[in-house]
Formats: sequence, structure tokens, C-alpha cells
Amino acid sequence: MKLSHRTLSVAAMSFLMVVTCRATEPRSPCALSLSSDKQSIYVAELTGSSVAIVDMATLKLKKRHLLEGEITGVASYGKNILATSSHNRGELIEVEATSGKITRRVKWVRVPVPHWLISPTSVPMFVIIS
Repeated sequence: MKLSHRTLSVAAMSFLMVVTCRATEPRSPCALSLSSDKQSIYVAELTGSSVAIVDMATLKLKKRHLLEGEITGVASYGKNILATSSHNRGELIEVEATSGKITRRVKWVRVPVPHWLISPTSVPMFVIIS
């Protein structure tokens, strides 16, 4: 049976999540994202403030970048890493994967949606202000 690259990637990411989370903190939830070149995996400890870059082939840690606030998510964006953080009541942070330099910050602002638009209860919505 021949496995596709996507199946192997998902399997490797699942394995990596278990290994990385167990190595860093026994009960630490993690967020994962595959880099755009598919050579690395970005792992964010959701209870911490670091994003680790792990080599996809060897599953070894390449680098670790410390950010401000508690990380709530991570994604790949070209050659950069996007991370959402609880810093300053919520930010989207763009980080260079190689240097760890923060290139852009975007603050989240909560805007209430009119109750007649969705339901009788007010549902918060997020708007990006740069």
C-alpha cells in the first residue's frame, strides 16, 4: 500500500504533537502548522509563549522563538509564522521563521453584532485594525 505525502504529513504531525507536548509539559495542549515548504512543522505550546520549529524529516528541534503573551494558535504564512497571542488583549503576530524577528503586529478589537442580525443574544465579532 502506497501512502500519500499528505497522509505521511498528518501522521508525522500527530506523532510530533504527542512527542513535543510530552517533552515540554505533560499536559500542555499544542497547535501545529506545516511550513509552506513542507520541510518544518511549527509547534506552539498553547499554555506558553513559545513557537518551536521542528525539522519534518528528523523530528528534531531547529529553533524556538519566544513571543509575548500566551499563544492561542499558529499558522504558516509564506516564509513567516503567524501566531495569535493574548498579549494586549489579543494580537496577531507575524514572525520571521529564520530570525525570530517580529515583523508585524495586528491588534484585535471586539465589536458587538446587533442582536437582530443573528439572535437575541449579542455575539462578539473580531475586526482587524492595523
